[in-house]
Amino acid sequence: MYFIVDRLMFFTVCVCAELKGIVLTYLRAFAVAGPKAWNQLPMHIRARESVGSFKTALKSHFHFVD
Repeated sequence: MYFIVDRLMFFTVCVCAELKGIVLTYLRAFAVAGPKAWNQLPMHIRARESVGSFKTALKSHFHFVD
């Protein structure tokens, strides 16, 4: 009986570890990370009306953040 319980616990740990890996991969995916990074930008950068001014503001933001 203990053998069955040990094997079941091992299987449960393996499945949980595999699911954790899948969840971590999902969280690093661009579909998740992209919108998250966009939402963390200050509003004055997101509200730029041209690509050029957006890029300039973004570069300035990250230059001063580091």
